[in-house]
Amino acid sequence: MKILQKEFSSKSFEVKASNKNMRKAYKMQLVMAKAGDIEGKEPVLQIQQALDVTDQLVDFISSVLKLDDDQLEKLDDLESEKTIKIANHIILRLMGLTDQQIKESEEEQKKEEKK
Repeated sequence: MKILQKEFSSKSFEVKASNKNMRKAYKMQLVMAKAGDIEGKEPVLQIQQALDVTDQLVDFISSVLKLDDDQLEKLDDLESEKTIKIANHIILRLMGLTDQQIKESEEEQKKEEKK
């Protein structure tokens, strides 16, 4: 499948929904789900978990899209929120959603947040 990430290239990345990439996507989802459960943890553990999530997000995006050094540097310069959004987009594409379905889902989520 082709995944377009304008932050790194004007061309689409060719990504296979291989078992390897699916495992990476599931692991990333698990990491992000666990990251939401930091309440009550000591500050040092919270910071360590945040660092681990950031590192794993960058590793996930870099390995699935096979970013070169220049693209990896651009990824490192992005804000956390944008990095999470890119990772989520890749995961959803690997799960079979189209760009249009992802866009509609994001719009629906924005509407729900406004309520």
